[in-house]
Amino acid sequence: MKLLEIDLKNKNDKKTNLSVTFSDLLDNINNTYGSVFMDELMTRIEVTINEFNTEMSSMFDQLKNREEDRQNMLKMIRSNKTTSLNKPNETVSEWEQKLETIEQSNKG
Repeated sequence: MKLLEIDLKNKNDKKTNLSVTFSDLLDNINNTYGSVFMDELMTRIEVTINEFNTEMSSMFDQLKNREEDRQNMLKMIRSNKTTSLNKPNETVSEWEQKLETIEQSNKG
């Protein structure tokens, strides 16, 4: 194996290091255990990657749906607040009505 200077903050350096390390490991496995073992290992790695991708897609779909639900709920709440502000409130106490009248007379 070659020793490389690796900048862990650099994405390309990390990928290069991972690729070199993985390649070296696979070469050693193939040389030591043979092609049957290597084929089985590659099949299992592919299955694991596919399962991971499926799970990630599912999680992102759930996240997207939840965010859409939150946005719809926010719109509904905002809509209800504006309609309730525009409607005269029948349960307003006499005191609140007097305060509102005073505030309106001070503005105008």
